[in-house]
Amino acid sequence: MLEYVGLGSRPLDLAFRTRAAAHVRIVEFPGRWMAASDQAELLGDLRSVVRDTVPGGSLDYGVLTGSRERWAHAILTIIYDGERAVAFNALTVLPCELRGQPVEGAPPRPGHGAIPTTRAAASAVCSTASPAS
Repeated sequence: MLEYVGLGSRPLDLAFRTRAAAHVRIVEFPGRWMAASDQAELLGDLRSVVRDTVPGGSLDYGVLTGSRERWAHAILTIIYDGERAVAFNALTVLPCELRGQPVEGAPPRPGHGAIPTTRAAASAVCSTASPAS
């Protein structure tokens, strides 16, 4: 099991394999730190999933625009089958205030890491997986 408790530390860029041998990558706020060439490659992966899953084959909003500003507030999860992206989730994080002050996370509870107090504004999921019969 993986647990992420470093809210506010270095942006997350984590890759791991599942039992089914899928490769998962989670990237936090890539518009703040990722090189433009790496961002373009990742955007290509997201768009390939959209081409395979969305009637008409394209979407032109959110992280799919490639806007560095959109990517600066996004947490992306991409699932690969071999080298091919087969699904993704794009989550946008909004600022949150506690007692009138901006916060990134609440104080930790005993035995737990920081409690995220930011809220996801939107989450989009695309997958090339067939629906279960």
